[in-house]
Amino acid sequence: MVHLLNLLAAIALLVWGTHIVRTGILRVFGENLRHVLAVGMSIARAVAAGRRGRDQPDPVAAPPPA
Repeated sequence: MVHLLNLLAAIALLVWGTHIVRTGILRVFGENLRHVLAVGMSIARAVAAGRRGRDQPDPVAAPPPA
């Protein structure tokens, strides 16, 4: 019984710690991180679908100034 309680406590601490780290990273990097992840995921999806060709523009390039 004690081992089960220790296991559950360890899992709870792992989940809580992961949440704290994720929150901290999002606060520090914020919108830049979201943009990098979005671009990376769009590239990964395109590659998985076989749509990434040489004639397509580089999606990592900076967007034009507003």
